[in-house]
Amino acid sequence: MSPVWPSKSRRACIFPIFQAYQKLFVGVFDDDGATAHDDFAGRVVVDIARLRPNSVYDVFLPLRMYQNTFVRNSRGVIHLRLRVEWDNERKALLSYLKLPTKTKELGNAVTLNCADYKAFRNSVLTVRGKDVPGRFKALVQKGLQREMKLYKVSIEAS
Repeated sequence: MSPVWPSKSRRACIFPIFQAYQKLFVGVFDDDGATAHDDFAGRVVVDIARLRPNSVYDVFLPLRMYQNTFVRNSRGVIHLRLRVEWDNERKALLSYLKLPTKTKELGNAVTLNCADYKAFRNSVLTVRGKDVPGRFKALVQKGLQREMKLYKVSIEAS
């Protein structure tokens, strides 16, 4: 699988940023048509707070499958060109002081309108990776076992 942008497609996107501490989630999928599940190639999370305003970043970032589990197998890279522009830098800095408002119905939950199940599935994989809460994965268990062994070794050594 080696996904590329179609030659006549739009490649530039503008995203509104309301808080300076937001993150940009980028997911890479292989489109298998309208009825089939898309193959998840990987995801990247860009921390907007680490980017300087009015600077252009041209970066190659490694794709990851999971949010909290490191996997040695390479998933490839994605080439991104990023630029952050603030309409008002003072408001961007002050956004760190203002906490997001809670609603009575949802708390701090984020809602995302999706056209169909496929769009919803792709959005969840992009934001959460394969670490969807409530799902058991053997890979996560192996990672936890390795972590516990390291704790045991470090405790015995001290």
